[in-house]
This record gives sequence, C-alpha cells and structure tokens, in this order.
Amino acid sequence: MPNSDGKLFKALIDELSQGNSLIIHNNTGDINGNFNCDFSTTLGDFLDSNSKYGLTPIEDDIAIAYGFRNFGGHKIEDQSIIHQRFDEILQRVFDVLFYVVEKLY
Repeated sequence: MPNSDGKLFKALIDELSQGNSLIIHNNTGDINGNFNCDFSTTLGDFLDSNSKYGLTPIEDDIAIAYGFRNFGGHKIEDQSIIHQRFDEILQRVFDVLFYVVEKLY
C-alpha cells in the first residue's frame, strides 16, 4: 500500500539508499520473499545480522522494518520470535526511524 505520496515502502528504501552508501535496495525483492516464506527464521537472521546479503547493521534494521510492514499489512499471525525478542525488535525499528530522520530531514 502506498503512503500519502503514493510511494511504496520499497521506493522509500530506494530513496534512503541513494547517497547513503546502502545496498539494501538491491535485495528488497528477495528479502520480501524470504519474509513471506518463513517470517520467523528471516527475522531471526536479520536480528542476528546473519543474513546472506552482507548488509550493514542499519540495513539489517531496515530489512526488519520492511518485513514487519508487509507482515502487518498482509498477514498477521502469532510468531513466537516477536514475543521472545520484542525489546530488541522495538529498538531496531526505532533505530530505523532515527536514521531516516537524520539522513533525510
């Protein structure tokens, strides 16, 4: 679903990547597919900075936010990893918010 400017989350990641030396925009399709196939394992991989994409820590955080946006927007179901690692997830999503404000505003 687009935001008020008509941009999808992927387009916002592309915009954030420009000029900030991020490579996550090259992998958003695969990342989304991984979250759709196995949300818990994919989330755990990004929380542990153990993804196959060679992302920086902030890019792992962006991937987490991207996964949650799609998960919350399309398919909400119980995932025990969310309960188990809630505080860490919350911090990582806040890190993305602060990064975006710092870099784009």
